[in-house]
Amino acid sequence: MKFLDYNENKRHGSSVFPIELYSVDNKHPQYIMPLHWHKEFEIIRILSGKFTVFLNNEKYILNQGDFLIISGGTLHRGEPDSCVYECLVFDINMLKRQ
Repeated sequence: MKFLDYNENKRHGSSVFPIELYSVDNKHPQYIMPLHWHKEFEIIRILSGKFTVFLNNEKYILNQGDFLIISGGTLHRGEPDSCVYECLVFDINMLKRQ
């Protein structure tokens, strides 16, 4: 497996506001989160159901009310089970003082 092949080369938010919130249910085109990584941090919040996430091939099970913070560069994927979840993807550098 080539790590670079899984880079999600997508802009999250804009250059002025580098944050994107995704609300995901079973109607969302990426309900099942494919294997990928990105330079941004990601916070996943489980609103209902169960979500199995794999971080660098380690398995974790999240339930309603759980949060997960994924640091940039972490290879991850997710398998929802009757789940509704939110993903907040953001550039951690926006928190640095200029």
